[in-house]
Amino acid sequence: MKRIFTILYIVTQFCFLKAQTAQSYFPSQTGRLWNFRATHLDSLNNKIDSLTFYEIDSFAVTTNYAGRSAHIVLSKSGPAFSINFQPYLDSSLFSFSGTEAYAYIQISEFFDLPIELRNFNFNSELPSLDDGWFSVYRFAQNINQAYTIFSFDTTVTIDSIEAPLRIEHEGKRLNDESITTEIGNFLCKKFIITTTLSYLLIFPPIPPIPVEFVSVMDTVWIAPDNWIVKDIVPSTNVDLSFVGLGSYFLPGLEKEIRQSIPTGVGENIFVPQEFSLEQNYPNPFNPTTNIGFHISKSGFVSLKIYDILGTEIATIVDENLPAGNYKYQWNAIEIASGIYFYQLKAGEFIQTRKMILAK
Repeated sequence: MKRIFTILYIVTQFCFLKAQTAQSYFPSQTGRLWNFRATHLDSLNNKIDSLTFYEIDSFAVTTNYAGRSAHIVLSKSGPAFSINFQPYLDSSLFSFSGTEAYAYIQISEFFDLPIELRNFNFNSELPSLDDGWFSVYRFAQNINQAYTIFSFDTTVTIDSIEAPLRIEHEGKRLNDESITTEIGNFLCKKFIITTTLSYLLIFPPIPPIPVEFVSVMDTVWIAPDNWIVKDIVPSTNVDLSFVGLGSYFLPGLEKEIRQSIPTGVGENIFVPQEFSLEQNYPNPFNPTTNIGFHISKSGFVSLKIYDILGTEIATIVDENLPAGNYKYQWNAIEIASGIYFYQLKAGEFIQTRKMILAK
């Protein structure tokens, strides 16, 4: 009996440790898609709905890169009506070791000026720090204990004014947090990644004294087997008065994962004469499909997905819409294979169609 308890203890501890690895927070199979709604924030961190756009990320491939096994995620962003037709133009690389998640970072990216400052003559001495893998998310880090991802000193010249700077990238793990998203409820690892720019006061022979003038904080929620499901960067004020360049406001950004992207909204060239629900395509599908419909009169519209027992499993639309032609994409990555039904309700109009998810 004692031996049995010992074996059970070992197995339990093994499963616990396995669940705590950074790798377990990233999807295990390529082909995973993430749909995000991204909204800019004003100076008071209120959402600016008119400045909303969408982002699609795709787990494309795992390959060796710069000495590590790299999970490559492709990204594209834009308005809802065109994003599905756009090419992927950006990429992120992640790698995992034990309880740490690494990202491949190009140091030159930290010298891309905000648009507010691009009218100034700007030159920089690039630091000796090379592009490479940096441990960004440390899942076993003590709560509220900061850790340095990287730090380097450089010099920039703006309109003949020379400014020695220090750029620091720092992480901090917060308490785990349960959040509700369109794709489910998750107990997430929560991190704040802070990028700080400081002006260096130099009085040889003592070491440079950093004086912080801007700090951008990126709060990230990471769900098991899903990766990042929410990301908030609050708005930031940049004070460059110490070099005679005044103060500037950098808008914030809030990204939230979605079940689908409303790819047809806003592109209503012809107002339909009647209500109708199209057959989804492709059908059968795996794991994404497109659902189109037409409404001839503005009003409240509901588009929901049901399983074969009539249980609601997803809500695609649940809001007031103007008359027009619409197309939405549904990502069923977390749903089991089978027969499903999607139903459109618009005023007194109700129509239901069948679709097949084949994995």
